[in-house]
Amino acid sequence: MSTPTRDTAVSVSESTFLRDNMVCHLDTVTYVSAEHGEKETVVEVCEPYVAPAQKADVVCRYAGGNNAGHTIVYGGKKFALKLIPSGIFSGHEVIMGNGMVVNPKAFLEEVKYLNDGGIDTSKIRISDRCHVILPYHLEIDELQEKRKGDKSIGTTKRGIGPAYVDKYSRIGIRMGEFVDEELFLERLKETFPMKVAEYPELKDMFTVEEIFEEYKEYAKIIKPLVCDTGMLLDQYLQEDKKVLFEG
Repeated sequence: MSTPTRDTAVSVSESTFLRDNMVCHLDTVTYVSAEHGEKETVVEVCEPYVAPAQKADVVCRYAGGNNAGHTIVYGGKKFALKLIPSGIFSGHEVIMGNGMVVNPKAFLEEVKYLNDGGIDTSKIRISDRCHVILPYHLEIDELQEKRKGDKSIGTTKRGIGPAYVDKYSRIGIRMGEFVDEELFLERLKETFPMKVAEYPELKDMFTVEEIFEEYKEYAKIIKPLVCDTGMLLDQYLQEDKKVLFEG
């Protein structure tokens, strides 16, 4: 583990202590690794990262999407995760927080991947306020890179940046809307034409109906996992449970 750099967002007060990339406060521990960016990182299941995860009652990933991710070595096996919190290997509840952007299709693929490897995913909880990555976000990522030409930045082209743009533009679709079939269609009809106006190429790639028909099926599977995770975390902290926040 490297020591925090200026790219590692940390906040240290009198009641916190700092160790490597961890910020610890009372019954919460925050692992911050912003300096890794979109490069793949390998985390061996050992101190100082997994020890807090094993001791925590809940592990919460608070930001990011299915970018380059990281590889976890657990039980002699390697698991490459891009979206689900690494705390999934602790056997405790894991939360995908409201700061994340979630590709539903990629999420379900990763759940199957973990299940096939013998890892229990029944304790995943997804914030109803996190934003959803839809197929046009991936195409926008690709189109932006092409428009930049030799000035392209080499993103993973997984739609993460464009999804965050929609979030901050207040036109993105939240998970709570996504799992409500009627509301999802309504929001899709509002949002997709705005993106077509900005990127005319999308008109020949997708229709609202095509996106809706495919993604409503993913929503049905994901819906039982979606809740107000802010209230859930507050409840845990009120009960003095130990929480690990994973960046």
